[in-house]
Amino acid sequence: MASKPEQLAPYPNIFNMQVDFPELIQHVKPRLEYGKKNRLFSKLLPYIFLKRIENQHQLFFGGHGNSFPNVHIDEFWVHTQLTQIIGKKEFILYAPDQSQYMYPDQKSSRKSQVNNIHNPDLENFPLFKNARALKVIVHPGESIFIPSGWWHTTYIHDFNLSFSLDHVNEFNWEVFMLNNYEEIKINHPKFAWIALFYSRIGKYLFNITESLFYKFKN
Repeated sequence: MASKPEQLAPYPNIFNMQVDFPELIQHVKPRLEYGKKNRLFSKLLPYIFLKRIENQHQLFFGGHGNSFPNVHIDEFWVHTQLTQIIGKKEFILYAPDQSQYMYPDQKSSRKSQVNNIHNPDLENFPLFKNARALKVIVHPGESIFIPSGWWHTTYIHDFNLSFSLDHVNEFNWEVFMLNNYEEIKINHPKFAWIALFYSRIGKYLFNITESLFYKFKN
């Protein structure tokens, strides 16, 4: 990809593997598992909630000097597992307790108004100087797990290909369903109650089935 810091190529270039490269899905299995099982791949999760996520398997292409356009928390507050395939990618992360310094956007509270963290506008965002970042470089063959609710952005050092997988488990189930409810309430208000109902019922269904799974597994 013809990208360099002084002449950047468009980014991010994101592909939905289920749609664009379904033949490659077999090459990203078995899935990495962190903590409890990923509820996004359970038959207990109705499709109405699953389809609201843009996709669960993503390929990210980028070039030297590219960075994600904003500091953000991932949509629907999913966990993210990202595996580096080609090139190095630097992650700059901020824990949830740094939210007071991140200036969430009024229209989308999971996006920060501080877009340039390397040269922030401290006149408009003075508290950002207090934000403590965690920086890590992920190399080919390595994976990083970004927990739900963590602010993050990236910087690319060379031609880059990454694979990411969304993850929902017991920890972020309620906030995941709350985000579903809020989006359905805007677009299909008559059906929003379904999200609230299933948030409670699904919580117990998943907890019971997962407890049985781990009981017999061990």
